[in-house]
Amino acid sequence: MKSVAMQSVIKPLVVLADRARIEYKQSVKRFQIELEAWEVRKKADLDGYRDSYKGSKTKGLVVVEYKPTNPPEKPKQKRYKSDDPTVEKLGLILAENPQGILLYRDELTGWLSSFQRKGRESDRPFFLEGWSAKQGFEVDRIGREVPHIEAVCISILGGIQPGPIAQYIHSAVKGGVGDDGFIQRFQIMVWPDNKPEWQLIENTDLNIWEPYIHQIFNTLDQLQFNDGQPVILSFNKEAQSLFDQWQKELEIKLRKGDLPPHMEAHLAKYKKLLPALCLIFEHMQSALDNKSPQEITKECFEKSLIWLKYFESHAHRVYGSFANAIPKTAADLIRRIQRNEVRVPFTARDIYHGRHWTGLSTADEADEVLEYLIEKNCLQSSTDQTKGRPIKKYWVHPKILEQDHE
Repeated sequence: MKSVAMQSVIKPLVVLADRARIEYKQSVKRFQIELEAWEVRKKADLDGYRDSYKGSKTKGLVVVEYKPTNPPEKPKQKRYKSDDPTVEKLGLILAENPQGILLYRDELTGWLSSFQRKGRESDRPFFLEGWSAKQGFEVDRIGREVPHIEAVCISILGGIQPGPIAQYIHSAVKGGVGDDGFIQRFQIMVWPDNKPEWQLIENTDLNIWEPYIHQIFNTLDQLQFNDGQPVILSFNKEAQSLFDQWQKELEIKLRKGDLPPHMEAHLAKYKKLLPALCLIFEHMQSALDNKSPQEITKECFEKSLIWLKYFESHAHRVYGSFANAIPKTAADLIRRIQRNEVRVPFTARDIYHGRHWTGLSTADEADEVLEYLIEKNCLQSSTDQTKGRPIKKYWVHPKILEQDHE
């Protein structure tokens, strides 16, 4: 029931978005009226200028000076989130909303797989830039002019099933194209336990907390920038001392060489995550206290550190999922063979081309799974020599076919 939980989490943001949408529609109506009035005035001024110009030629009158005025500025819609934008559209939204935007996807699998579509090769680098929230970006597409984006500031929220995320983690861990730091940018990943028992929880009233939550969101929504520049908060003396000690321990941990490269890359980004959590908690507390945040306090630092340790424990669990990715995919393939979904003998292409099976979407993934099954004595292979390229075929151990696939 993760969808219900996430919808509850973004509910205050939806309230702000709905309010902004209504205000935008009203602004557009006012703009249309002002634009029509401006066009009438412009036509009257031009007509007066033309008449005076003609009069100066025939009657020697003085030409009335024509002073063009700028049209009313078209209103910009304040945006808080988007569910399924193209990069071009997202670029337009970010150009008008420098405070950033949330990309919300109930299922992240579809969004991640969209990077592989033809013509969308530049989408992944765009989102890679969005992690720092400080890098500018130029989006150039034929037929669509996108203004320069001063800072790509994107947050991403969504859920994903264990199977698909294991494949993306595996791609990042094994190196190659998937090892570009993209997965490591998802700093707040949570892999909850699936409890064996189920209990109906009743008489839980969360409404008492809603006013406080909306107060936080409304206050954060009204934060002011200094001439378009972010407001900088520094650690106070106590918090700075704690941060320095934490950073020292982290740097030593990263330099020991005990961590695998993917985990080292993930934890290295905690130097941004911890201060970011501190900012969030400091602003939340200040919103509840009806005051403007001035500095990062010791209390908020310690609270953020608790959350950081929690996220680190889940990061180890998420990255550990790749170890089970190949065995799970191999077991799924054996079941498909037992159900005669794959004819024996078969080639690697027979199990990945046009199938869209999880963990078998590319030739490399198919080869890894097949090699694993050979090592487990479930398959054996033979190579047929042809006039062209040799064809490698795979045969299934008879005992595998005799087993009950149910």
